[in-house]
Amino acid sequence: MRSLWSRSIKTKLMLLFTANTVVALSLACIVFWIYLTLSYRQTLVEEVSTMAQMLGRSSASALTSSNHDAAAGALAVLRADSRMESACLYDKHRSLFASYVRNSSDHACTQHQIAAPLRFNFRSFTVLEPIATNGEFNGSLLLRVSLVEMYSHLRRFGVIGAGVLFVSTGLAMLLSLRLQRLISDPILHLTHVAKRVSKGGNYSIRAASGSEDETGVLIDQFNSMMEQVSQRDLELQRAQDELEARVADRTRELQNEIAEREVIQQDLLNAKLIAEESNRAKSAFLANMSHELRTPLNAILGYSEMLEEDAKAAGNQSEVDDLKRIESAGRHLLMLINDVLDLSKIEAGRVELFSEPAQVGTLVNDIVSTIEPLARKNKNVFLASAEDANATIYVDVTKFRQCLLNLLSNACKFTEGGIVRLRVEERARNGDIWSCWEVSDTGIGIADSDQAKLFQAFSQVDSSATRRHGGTGLGLAISQRLTRMMGGWIECETQLGKGSTFTIYLPRVAEGEIARTTAAARVA
Repeated sequence: MRSLWSRSIKTKLMLLFTANTVVALSLACIVFWIYLTLSYRQTLVEEVSTMAQMLGRSSASALTSSNHDAAAGALAVLRADSRMESACLYDKHRSLFASYVRNSSDHACTQHQIAAPLRFNFRSFTVLEPIATNGEFNGSLLLRVSLVEMYSHLRRFGVIGAGVLFVSTGLAMLLSLRLQRLISDPILHLTHVAKRVSKGGNYSIRAASGSEDETGVLIDQFNSMMEQVSQRDLELQRAQDELEARVADRTRELQNEIAEREVIQQDLLNAKLIAEESNRAKSAFLANMSHELRTPLNAILGYSEMLEEDAKAAGNQSEVDDLKRIESAGRHLLMLINDVLDLSKIEAGRVELFSEPAQVGTLVNDIVSTIEPLARKNKNVFLASAEDANATIYVDVTKFRQCLLNLLSNACKFTEGGIVRLRVEERARNGDIWSCWEVSDTGIGIADSDQAKLFQAFSQVDSSATRRHGGTGLGLAISQRLTRMMGGWIECETQLGKGSTFTIYLPRVAEGEIARTTAAARVA
């Protein structure tokens, strides 16, 4: 079929005309052949049925008198008809009474060879005629007629039809070869003109129109289209000249702008380098300062504990109370210094994570023993539960415990006479399974305007409770960055006056997997 589509229009038109002729004549021959076959069969049925009736009547007396010779003589008249292969005469008991067989190769008569009244098979036609006298059944006559003559007539007709079809096909091809030029010549001429226009780009060429039919209209429309294309080509050339001039002007302007932006970009790059150097210097300064402050502060805490023990031994309770205040203030200051040191280490990329397998139940029990005294301080009830205490997660236990204690201490600090809850469960999210550590409270909550700066360093929500409890605003920022370094994150859901829920999402590793990794990363 593809090769036919690639043929020329001349060939397609010739094939179309010839195919129509062949199909029409073929259908006519087939229909006539079928009609001739049915007509011949109908005529044969009528003739043989009539002959069977006549032989039956002439054989009735022989059957009645049981005269086999007379019956055989009656059947012998069939010898004059070359189509008759055999005749079988049966008595009323369906026993063979007399028979006639033209050739030894034809079907012979046998006992009980009685079938339907009319039956056609591939090579013969059989008629069964009952014989009756005065309404009494005396026997039956079976005639078998050869169909060789019918097939001979049909083959002769087929040869004649094939000859007519062959001659008609040749005449149709000759006629289509002549007539197709009325359609193909104008189209080929138009194709030739279109190729010249496409190859040379000369839109002034026109095709000659010699008819008023559809091809003539097509050529006229093509010429009209070429006229329009020619006009538009001129207009396009003028527009292109104008556009080139404008592009040249705009290019010069862009080159000037690019040069200015390169200068600005270089200034921004220098400023970025200066800012990064300043940030590194700041982180180094904070780290050094934290170390320098922590060393004498540890000495102060140690001496205060020693003096407190001496005062207790001397029974001087007023000095004991003062020394406890000094120790409490020192430890609070040490906690603030540690937060600053942790943040500076994170920003400087000096934090190393040591992941190891940890059992959820063990971590929860450790947290409970640490947080319960802090919860009782504000008359809070602390509840902890784990969906699967035997589950294993792979984390840096120290860093993870620091994050969790940060969240729980905040919950206890900003809740008075309420409930602080720790719940551990596994959740499916984004096609993965996560270990979720949910810390919820019934405390003061956080206003919507303050939620955006929860995890920003040195940022605190503006409330009287925050100012009363103090802090640097580094706890949540450090916890979020450490959690991200462990492959997770922290989410917050809160409502002012109704409490807050902070959830730590950590990657869940299949049990039995042995993994101990060390990672160092900078968190922006």
